[in-house]
Amino acid sequence: MIIKEIEGDLLQQFDKGTIDIIVHGCNCFHLMGAGIAGQIRYKYPQAYEEDKRTHCGDITKLGTYSTMVLKKPRSKKVRKIINMYTQFEPGARFEYKAFRDALKRLAKEYLKQDVVFGFPEIGCGIGGGQWPYVKDILHKSKLKIIVVHYDQGIRTVGKSQTNLFSEVKG
Repeated sequence: MIIKEIEGDLLQQFDKGTIDIIVHGCNCFHLMGAGIAGQIRYKYPQAYEEDKRTHCGDITKLGTYSTMVLKKPRSKKVRKIINMYTQFEPGARFEYKAFRDALKRLAKEYLKQDVVFGFPEIGCGIGGGQWPYVKDILHKSKLKIIVVHYDQGIRTVGKSQTNLFSEVKG
């Protein structure tokens, strides 16, 4: 279930602790070079290393995920990044069935834990998915989800633009 939708930067929300676990879409070929996956690879290379521990080009990864655990000293909160395999190849090839299957696996593993998942508009950028369909699938999930609509730090207000990196909407 989507508990909230906000505009902003998913990685920034994760760093602030608003989100316990980031979930982003990946292909099955260890390519995390663009979009949110590229940002994650750059900022959290351990997530990319977890992806590389899986078999490259393995179609059976569809509908599954790999998990990077972020170790923070003196913190009891779960901090993870989940590489969800939502498409076989890179490009506009998002697969709704793989996404639903991976969400079911995620719910089975995490449903009884008190964690908040942060999702981008998963699969709807480079992946070519359609947000209304993806949003509907997320709403049917039993997980606590915050969707962060990436605003690139800028929002148009009237006819001017404002930098929002310091603002969080509730």
